[in-house]
Formats: sequence, structure tokens, C-alpha cells
Amino acid sequence: MKRRILLLLLAGITAMAPITVHASDAFEGWNDTTKMDAWDVLAVTEWANVQDRLILDQNTAGAEANVTDAVRAFEDEIREAMEADSSILVVNDAQVELMLAMLQVLGGTNPSASDPYQIRVWFDPDLEETTCRQSINYVLRRLTRAFKQHTNDPYASYSKNDAALQSVVQGVMYGSAYTRTYAEYSLDNSVEYYEANQETFERKEIAPMKDFAERVAELFTTSSISGNGRFTYPCPEATITSRFGSRTDPINGGADTHKGIDLAANTGTPVYAADAGTVTTAGYSTSAGNWIVINHGDGFVTKYMHLSSINVNEGDEVRKVQKIGGVGSTGNSTGPHLHFQVELNGTPVNPENYL
Repeated sequence: MKRRILLLLLAGITAMAPITVHASDAFEGWNDTTKMDAWDVLAVTEWANVQDRLILDQNTAGAEANVTDAVRAFEDEIREAMEADSSILVVNDAQVELMLAMLQVLGGTNPSASDPYQIRVWFDPDLEETTCRQSINYVLRRLTRAFKQHTNDPYASYSKNDAALQSVVQGVMYGSAYTRTYAEYSLDNSVEYYEANQETFERKEIAPMKDFAERVAELFTTSSISGNGRFTYPCPEATITSRFGSRTDPINGGADTHKGIDLAANTGTPVYAADAGTVTTAGYSTSAGNWIVINHGDGFVTKYMHLSSINVNEGDEVRKVQKIGGVGSTGNSTGPHLHFQVELNGTPVNPENYL
């Protein structure tokens, strides 16, 4: 019933010309039950997906899994499984692409036809032989539960590959209790959760991937509201305090051109690689303090300055959202923050256009 109501609402909203519509007009002829069903759909269970489709317009255009052809061959089966699941009211491309990215991490580049997600390896060794659809449905249910158990503070969206969505993804691996506990994924809190529940995992004879969310994030690319999604936020817990462009220099009070953005956070707050790449600098500079430079190819370089700690070395190959250091106030700095800089072919560009 709710799926039918939502489809009617979507069709009506999409087809409407820009006219004034009052709530009383929209529900004319509806009884109390259908009204409540509609509000339940829009305001409780799937309002976020409706927003993504009708307002942000990101789901079908801004998500892609960089997977092998053998993994991509399961796309139709995954989509059919989603459409057959009554608990999923809106099936969109972002969800499908995320499932494909998880498939490659769990099942490898050439997944098994009978158990593509390897659910007996990662989740339940006691399961009997499975079919392809059963394997897909098993992971799909875990994803749905983890998403619904997320605190939504900050909000997790399939259309934005950030630490909030990565919390949901790690919740697929550990179970939704992880997602309820940690609104944002980090490798540190993932290890913490694993160690707290290690006896349970060992009793089940499973060895969960502590960096599952990071591995999926490497394959799953999304666009965002503010930029084109080329990079993820290097410090999701931080607040932007100074943007790219002209400003007053915080040190000497003179005119200044800010070549990046400043992200304020407590000392030690984790800093993550905005994308996969090669570390070309990991050291100390008088002005930048402890800093890291990563070359991502295609002319893109990111810089991370004023760090309290550095967790990588020059020459290291880093993964997207891998922890590389901690927020600090080293070098020319007035307080704990991360200066994050993006350069394209040697020229600083506004990072917010690429996040």
C-alpha cells in the first residue's frame, strides 16, 4: 500500500507545473488511513530518499561503483531483489551501486554464482548451501537494518559517500549495533568496536573486516550537494572556519589569499585521505607545520597542514578515507585546525567544488 502511495506522490510531484498547492488540496478525497500511510512514507521511513530524488537529484546521476565486469553482471539480479523487497519503498541507482561495491569487496572480482557475497565466510558459517538471490537478500537485509538504525546525526545518504554512510556500510559487516553506536565511521572506532566484540566474533567463527567501509569507499563514488564528489571530506568531524579566496590573514592582519579551507576540530581528531594516491610529502615545514601531500593523478594534489601527528610516510600508497594523521596547531597556526588544500595542475582551486 505504501509503495503504491509513494509512486502516486512521486508521479504527481514530478508532473506538477509550478503552481501553489495547499496540503488540504493535496489530500482531497483521501481518508485518514491513506493520509497517515502517506505521511509515514514521506516523514518517517523514506523522506530522505524522496528528497534525494526530487530535490537534490543526485541518486541516479551521482553514484557509481568502479567494479569488474564480472561483478557488474549481478546488477540486474540485485535490482530485482530490491524491487521485490517490500521494506524498500524507493529503489535507486545509488543503492544498487553501493551493493555492487560491497559485492566486490566481499565476493572478490569474480564472485561465486551461488553465494556471490560469501555470506557463509563473512557472516554465518553455519548456513546451508545458498542461492544467488538468498546471498543478495542476506546482505540487502543487513544494509537496510544498518541504515534504519543510524542516528542520522549527521544524516546518512546513499548519495553522499561520507563518514556517515560509511558507518552504515561498516554496520553491514559488524551488525547494526555498530551503526547505532557510531554515527560516523573511522578506523579507530571500528577497531574499538571489534575489540569489544571480539569474543562474539570468534564464537561465531568469523573474522570481520575492520576496514570494510574504507574498502567499499574506494570503489563507490558519489556526487555531493556542494561539489562534484571528486574527494571526500578529510575531517568529517570538523567545522569550516575559513574558506578559499580573499581574507584577512589571521597571523598578521593583512590582506591574504587563502589557498584552501580551514577545518576546526579538537587536537588529535582523525584526518583522512580525501582520495587514494601516493604520499609525496610527510614531514615538517615552518609555515605548514606537520604536513602531508598526496598525489592522486590526473593533475590533482591534496595538502593537509598543521597536523599534530603523521601516520604515513613518503612513498606510501594510501586508500581513500585512510587515516593519515590528526588535527593539530603546528607551524603558523592560531588554534587546532586542518588546512586542506586542493591543487589542479599546480594551481590551488576551491576544495569545496570537489567535495
